[in-house]
Parts: sequence; C-alpha cells; structure tokens
Amino acid sequence: PLLDNLFKPKERFIPEKEMHMRSKRIYDNLPEVKKKQEEKQKRIIIQSNRLRVEMFKKQLLDQLLQRNTE
Repeated sequence: PLLDNLFKPKERFIPEKEMHMRSKRIYDNLPEVKKKQEEKQKRIIIQSNRLRVEMFKKQLLDQLLQRNTE
C-alpha cells in the first residue's frame, strides 16, 4: 500500500497555453518542417537577388542612355 503511492505518477495540471507551446516547439523541430522553412528562406533570398539584378540593369541602362544623349 505505501509503495504503491511512491511509484504512481502525480497527476498535474498543465495549462493549455503551455501545452500549445510545447506542441509547437516539437512540431518546429521536425525534419520536414525545418526543410520547408529552409526552402522558404531560399526562395526569399532568390527573389531578393532577382530584384537586385533588375534594379542594377535598370540603373546601368539609364546611365548608358544618359551618356548617349550627351
């Protein structure tokens, strides 16, 4: 009887917010989710690089056109 109490896990109340946070943390550490996040970051970087290239081309073209008109 006394030993039964020693090995029983205590039932404890876990707040709902804490459960959600724990679940999200575990989910975010899954390999599939990490890979998806990395791919998203890559797409963002590629898109920003494309925008930079377009801006550079436009500036270069503007400079060339200005020189030709002078």
